[in-house]
Amino acid sequence: AETATSSAYLVVQGLERMVQETLDRLRTSLASLCGTRRSQVKFRGYKKHKSILVHFSIPRKNTAVLRHMTLHSDPRLVYMGVRSLQIDDERPIEVTQGGVLNDVN
Repeated sequence: AETATSSAYLVVQGLERMVQETLDRLRTSLASLCGTRRSQVKFRGYKKHKSILVHFSIPRKNTAVLRHMTLHSDPRLVYMGVRSLQIDDERPIEVTQGGVLNDVN
């Protein structure tokens, strides 16, 4: 049976263009953060503006952990250059870039 999936839209900063190596790194990191196999994370496309909107599909059962990390501006997402995350048709969640420093208090 096909695993139920959700769409994960990541706005990634600081990229001039999307190259395969960058996509592979994002996909691997996303799988790791979600706690799923890399083969379960599928690249669906991207749009280029000032940042790049990258679309992946991920197993629906793994969206809660990703949502939680985004809400708390997990340093790993900041390191990946993720500015915001949107799951399916939910409102996008901003990743606070200063989140790493705020955690010290």
